[in-house]
Amino acid sequence: MNFSTLILICSVFYFCIPLFARRYGKFMPADAGTAFVKSFHFPKFSKAKDEKRQKLRKKLWSKLIVNCFISCIIGTITVLLTNYFCPNYPFITFLILMLALMSAIDEKFSILPDVLTVPSIILGFFAATYQLSGISPEASIIGAICGYIIPMITSALTHSFLPEKLGGGDVKLLAGIGSWFGITGLVFVIIVSIIPFAISLYIKRSREGSYGLSVYITVILYITLTSFDNIRILLNNLIQ
Repeated sequence: MNFSTLILICSVFYFCIPLFARRYGKFMPADAGTAFVKSFHFPKFSKAKDEKRQKLRKKLWSKLIVNCFISCIIGTITVLLTNYFCPNYPFITFLILMLALMSAIDEKFSILPDVLTVPSIILGFFAATYQLSGISPEASIIGAICGYIIPMITSALTHSFLPEKLGGGDVKLLAGIGSWFGITGLVFVIIVSIIPFAISLYIKRSREGSYGLSVYITVILYITLTSFDNIRILLNNLIQ
């Protein structure tokens, strides 16, 4: 697959993300097979008899299409960045696409469905086994285990004053990050993602919020920074 084809496919996928995210709220939770089939749903454009309802529906669809174009532009830029800074591992694009969809669903419904988080862990193992992610299979396994254990320990220690800090989907998401980037990338994402997460909470004036978008932003930052040898070596030395 050449680069132009990859950009085209990713642009179409990003364009559809708001549509997919909107659709997930109608049938989740669901098993993987059901979720896959029901994700591809073409809406019926039946006309409402009430004029006010027609205007509301038109307004909602206009907003949704605008969000699709915005998602497409952001996605195309993201794919260009990740392939520019990580040209030897284009398979990471699959993770970026999955994270984008997960963050959109999390922002809309505050859930990270297993149908996306679990495959991200499996794909991380696959990528490491066939040298498609830049880490060894051993590092991938250790990263996934730590991604599952670290947030669980943190939640257990802070439960008395920060109850329900992380959901099960967040834990599986971090396990997936560990399987893709190992312990170094996992620790970086856990620490740095606090910043965009805190900013989003401040903007929303809330004490609770979705974590997926913060992880997505931090993963892009990690890929960009570790493309520079000096920064990658520094991070490895600091964390390991």
